[in-house]
Amino acid sequence: MLACVALHAAVTVAARSSGAVTVRGEGVVAAFRDRSAVALLTTPNLRALAPSLIVGHLRALFTMPGLVLMAVGLFAVRRAARPGAAAVLLLAGCAHTLVFVEGAARHEFWVTTPAPAALPLAAWGLVCLVRSWVRPRWRLRACASVAVGLGAFGAVSTLQRQDAPLRGRQYFFTLGEVIRTHTESGDVVATSAHPSEPLRYYARRKIVGNVTDAAIPAEGLPSDPRPVTVVALPAVPFGSDERSCARLRALLRLRHYPRQEVQTETCGVVELYRVAR
Repeated sequence: MLACVALHAAVTVAARSSGAVTVRGEGVVAAFRDRSAVALLTTPNLRALAPSLIVGHLRALFTMPGLVLMAVGLFAVRRAARPGAAAVLLLAGCAHTLVFVEGAARHEFWVTTPAPAALPLAAWGLVCLVRSWVRPRWRLRACASVAVGLGAFGAVSTLQRQDAPLRGRQYFFTLGEVIRTHTESGDVVATSAHPSEPLRYYARRKIVGNVTDAAIPAEGLPSDPRPVTVVALPAVPFGSDERSCARLRALLRLRHYPRQEVQTETCGVVELYRVAR
């Protein structure tokens, strides 16, 4: 696994140095920071936010009770006679996350690599807790009860997460239709929503996503925000981890840009600001 991580890193670095990897719309308009820079930049402060985002992904994938059991198992395995296998697996998973920290911060599936070590550690943590707190005659029943409870919790969580793609199609279809029908064909639209492929497809516009308060420099908006020509801010965010846009809205209103408000059922009120032509 460590060899795969090293190979993946080498290929990624080589591709970027040769220009084969290009930054897409997953970021903030460089005009908000430096007109001489590249047109699109990655989301600012992503590395600063990465720890909290990665922890959120771990909680979503392994659940909080599972993480607690993993921590107990990790503490207990140190006293094992031969803890090397678990240490190597855990090190490989953590190394992958550290090498590709941006991917791990953006996508949940990037933090599944510790699973080969995390799951046995959680099982060992459960065994250690039961041995410490439960009488011998009840230990097997206690382990079975906890396992069934965690399995049921995970199944319910999985079913809930399976509804997300349908909601995503509805959300991005609605927002995309609003953008398409209230902007012009040559517009570059900045939005607080994630610049997903469905949003680009339905909007038929160049989309710059994840533009929130974190993307605005301390001195405020530039006098000329081009290449962005329209800013679209839905009142209802798609994800609970999306950042606030309160300051961005206030700055846009102070400029008295032409504004439209479109009421939708899925996205709430979508505000569209014409910031340039």
